[in-house]
Amino acid sequence: MLNYRLLQKTKVLAGRGMIAKLPELLRDAGFSKPCLVFDKGVESTGIINRITNILSCNGFSYHTYNKITPD
Repeated sequence: MLNYRLLQKTKVLAGRGMIAKLPELLRDAGFSKPCLVFDKGVESTGIINRITNILSCNGFSYHTYNKITPD
């Protein structure tokens, strides 16, 4: 049996409605201008538009970067 422990400071939240919590999470962490990094495949799903709409509606400015190669 393989034993391991994953230690990370990154929060991973999953589930229905979690995108709507993004502005609150950003404010709580002290962030004011997030940078969204994604590939064209992720962008094609429409999720980036959903995220940027939520950010805009909650007064956040943001930067996007989509020129990466998927792995």
